[in-house]
Amino acid sequence: MNDILSAIGLAQLKKLDKIIKLKNEIFDLYSKFLKEKSFFIVKPIKNSGFVPFRIAIVFEQILQKEKTVEVLNRNGVETRTFFYPLNEQPFFKKKEYFLFKNKTEGESMYLYNRGICLPCYVGLKEMEIKFISDIINKSVK
Repeated sequence: MNDILSAIGLAQLKKLDKIIKLKNEIFDLYSKFLKEKSFFIVKPIKNSGFVPFRIAIVFEQILQKEKTVEVLNRNGVETRTFFYPLNEQPFFKKKEYFLFKNKTEGESMYLYNRGICLPCYVGLKEMEIKFISDIINKSVK
């Protein structure tokens, strides 16, 4: 890491407590507005040091995820997928990494295929979270 990036990192660390507070408020608002029926919000494990730098939801069906992402995109809301599972990366499909081979849809592929991450930048307003949540709730009816 060069000096400029280090300086930026140190400046961001000074704001870390505020950022964590805002991220938790955003998570709480999504939890309040989203009506979990055919999806669930990835929630913290009790007594963990959870910081919601991503707001993740997982749908029961792949088609529900795809439909919801399409509707969100049409309304100007960008989502992100989960990270592609490590065991599905070409490098780990080599014979010497047989430990990572997955013949069926394991948990990581299940989550990748059905999960999305919602907007959660610190400047996100309550009305925007409500707007996003309303779109999701309507799309899964």
